[in-house]
Amino acid sequence: MNNKKINLLTFLMIYCLSGIAYSESCSFTLLSNDEISLHGNLESPKKLVCKIESNTQEQDNVLNFISVKNNSIVNDILVKEGTILVIPFMSANDRFSFELAPQAVLEIVNHNEQAVQFDCD
Repeated sequence: MNNKKINLLTFLMIYCLSGIAYSESCSFTLLSNDEISLHGNLESPKKLVCKIESNTQEQDNVLNFISVKNNSIVNDILVKEGTILVIPFMSANDRFSFELAPQAVLEIVNHNEQAVQFDCD
């Protein structure tokens, strides 16, 4: 096989597998001063609703949402490429939602002293 066919088959396999991977729920744990990058789908928006999980009932959590590439929507607020949105969460079980535009990259940064865990559907 030549390189073009191998590249095309690789691309198609990754594309199909990414659709399967993004259809399931996910869970994240961000340690203090940790960040995670979330990537949008190739051609369609990606929507998730997340719930903050915590061992203590009253814990101030502040998460920064940084739109690295393309636009994202966090809690119905448009976050344009290159901007930061800071959202405080006052207790466990607080929820937030976000939508990634096609091929968008959104970073979530935890500047708290404690780890923050959230589960997304």
